[in-house]
Order: sequence, then C-alpha cells, then structure tokens
Amino acid sequence: PCWPAKPARPAVMVTGAGGALGQHVVRRLRRDYQVIAVDFRHKPELGGDVHGYKVDFNKREFEDLFRRHKPVGVIHLGRILVSGDTGVMHMATGVGTPVVALFGPTVGDFGFLPYRARSLVLQRALDCRPCSTHGSSHCPLGHHRCLDDIAPDEVAAAVVPVLATAAVRPPVGPGDVLEIAV
Repeated sequence: PCWPAKPARPAVMVTGAGGALGQHVVRRLRRDYQVIAVDFRHKPELGGDVHGYKVDFNKREFEDLFRRHKPVGVIHLGRILVSGDTGVMHMATGVGTPVVALFGPTVGDFGFLPYRARSLVLQRALDCRPCSTHGSSHCPLGHHRCLDDIAPDEVAAAVVPVLATAAVRPPVGPGDVLEIAV
C-alpha cells in the first residue's frame, strides 16, 4: 500500500543560537521543527539536522535565509530591540525584550506605545506629526524629517540606559515607558 508522505516539519529560526540559552531552545525544538540557528558571534554547530549560520543581521545574507528556509516563526534571543513603531516592536515588548522605539509618522497618543518591557521612545516634536495612524514609507511633505532627524549616535546612546534599567528591574506592565521628545 502507498502511505501518504510524511509532512515536512515547519521551519523556525532561532537568533542567538550560539549561546547557552539558544542551544537549549534548539534542543527543545529540533524534534518537531526544522531549526535554522543563527548567531552574529560564530556559526552554531548543533548537529546535522540543524542549519547553522554566522550572520551579520544588517546584511542581505540574513534576508536570504528567510527566502531560502521560509520560517513560520522567529525566536529572537537578543538583549534589546531597536525598531520603528512596527509589529516586531510590539511582539518584542510582549515577550519582555527591552526596546528603543523610533516613532516617526505615528505618535504614542494613538495608543501604540511599547508595553511590558523597559522601553525608550525616540521621536521629534514636529508640526507635521502625526501624518499617519499606522506609518508610511511616503512622507506627504517629501522630507521624512520625523525619522531622518533622529541621529544614529542618539539611537546608540539610548540603548545604554534601557539595557541598564532592564538589568536592574524586570518589566512591571503597561505604561512602563521612558519617552524622550526633542
């Protein structure tokens, strides 16, 4: 008799898989999932059934892993997330990851601030903000100063107090957000 083919295991990507916690997570998942293990420090060597990659998260090679393996989920074991006002930012705060959030076309008054994690919101006080309730890649005025005026050095400097606060105090709940508007 012909038996139906065994369905392929869904792929799950684990970032930070080179560390002890990452290796533990991979061991727990590998039976039920095709695990893609990535780390920026070194290539995770976790056995023949686990695809391991050393990646630079800012390079195209990281994007290519998504195209190649088509993961149904990503487990991020990072210490902090720097992001715009996006779904990823909300998922990170939902699992307690500290966040530095960049608010451009949107504003916290719409109710979309980070929650449940130590967070810091960087935004500019401009007369043209908000111009969108959910953000946009197109600026109606053609300048996108709301994000362009936030300097990379300012973002990097914001990471330090968020990580320090996160290490000292665990998340306590909604409204636990530091906000800097300049």
